[in-house]
Amino acid sequence: MSLGNHHTQRIVDRSRRSGSRHGSGFTLVELLVVISVIALLIGMLLPAIGSARGAARQLVGATLHKQLTLAQITYAYDHRGAYAGVNTSNVQYLAFSAGGGTNPQYGSEALLGNTTSVTPVSTVDWISPILGDVMEFSPNRAERMGNILNELRGPAATRLNDAVYGAAGDLEDFDRVLDSREYNQVSFLSPMGFHYWPTTHGLPPKIPFPPAAGNSIQLGKYLADQFNAPVEIADSFRRNIDNIATPSAKILVTDGSRYLDSDGILDFDTNPAPRYYGSFLTTSPIFNGSQAFARPQSTGGGDVHPETYKLSIRHGNFSSMNVSHFDGSASRLTIREAYSNPMPWFPTNSVFNGQGATPESIDFMRKITDETGEARPRLY
Repeated sequence: MSLGNHHTQRIVDRSRRSGSRHGSGFTLVELLVVISVIALLIGMLLPAIGSARGAARQLVGATLHKQLTLAQITYAYDHRGAYAGVNTSNVQYLAFSAGGGTNPQYGSEALLGNTTSVTPVSTVDWISPILGDVMEFSPNRAERMGNILNELRGPAATRLNDAVYGAAGDLEDFDRVLDSREYNQVSFLSPMGFHYWPTTHGLPPKIPFPPAAGNSIQLGKYLADQFNAPVEIADSFRRNIDNIATPSAKILVTDGSRYLDSDGILDFDTNPAPRYYGSFLTTSPIFNGSQAFARPQSTGGGDVHPETYKLSIRHGNFSSMNVSHFDGSASRLTIREAYSNPMPWFPTNSVFNGQGATPESIDFMRKITDETGEARPRLY
């Protein structure tokens, strides 16, 4: 019996010794090795996580592009092919009196304050007319601008506006919104080449000015001028979806933002009748004077921050951007393609004159010139 007890005691002692060895914990060297391995794994995983997050943002951004583009296409087919924009849905707000009369339905003053959810916030706003009703935008102009910037925010467009720009009769409304809930940066723009009239066209004829007899108004319109450089819009072009020769190749909506000055102050335009682009239109990236796509090497960007382009070309570590086309499709455009190829940004048969053009676009079009022999090559 004593032998059995002795054997049991030896087993217990061995178990205690074994338990004591495992309970002693890591040595300092072992702990450092584990920490190094964890740090190495984190270092390997972080780029993959960042890449996945970037890909997700790009995908969600492309979905928003499709939403905007399909809304434009739907609007166009409800309006005899005319998509929303400065010279179509908004033309009455460009009107000015030719007979001394006044009417609250005409001119940019009609945009101020409280109106409707589909009233454009400015003469160049193409978003409110196509989505204001569906998304239940506010009837107040400043609040409606907040709906556009905040509810239609591109997931990679993360900068907040620092200030508002421009003069308007309801500017205090914009200041109130900026103070209370802020405005996100502008996320989406539309190429002005598909919204402006060619400079060769005169003003439209006068139309009756209701209700005062004998008065009339002159409908205004935005003309393509030197800010459309380096391309002259085709004389035959009209702002109608049926007039787009290659809808799968022409850009209707692009990633883009507004003016970031050299001090890093970002703003958006509150003017109801901005001179050129406002916060809804843009020239193309092939123009060195572009504000939305200005680069450090740009020669015509003026007082623009050298990293402005990062607010617009914001995917793939600032190497690509989302665009969507007149056929409803969305695609990804590399920074090289954006600065080189003018074809997607302007109507077919527009003329490339090269004024203020990026070096990349001049090289791109030189090949077209060599092939066709045209001194001023046409876009296709």
